Amino acid sequence: MLGVPKQLMIKTANDIVKQVALFGEADVKSQLYPGHGYLTGRLQRAIRGHLVENLHGEIDPSGVYYAIYVEKGNGRGFNGYHMFAKTREKINKKDWGNVVRKAIKRNLE
Repeated sequence: MLGVPKQLMIKTANDIVKQVALFGEADVKSQLYPGHGYLTGRLQRAIRGHLVENLHGEIDPSGVYYAIYVEKGNGRGFNGYHMFAKTREKINKKDWGNVVRKAIKRNLE
């Protein structure tokens, strides 16, 4: 990687971060279904994984105010579904080597 322009390295890293965020988006959405956090579909449609800035991605519910309730519960018998927490665990455990190799091939070769 010596001699590779810094901007090209950042572009490759951003590509990887975006792929991780998109994986997370799909995983969170897959955990919302009728009877399990899905009533109208609004929350599921609002979940988006995206690149926020260089080297920083996020998966968020895009302004759906009750997402925190669905995630963490209400403290009065409903414990929440923990979709984001479960997805974070999957992201941390997943082997991202293939995603990294593809990003390097797309951007640096």
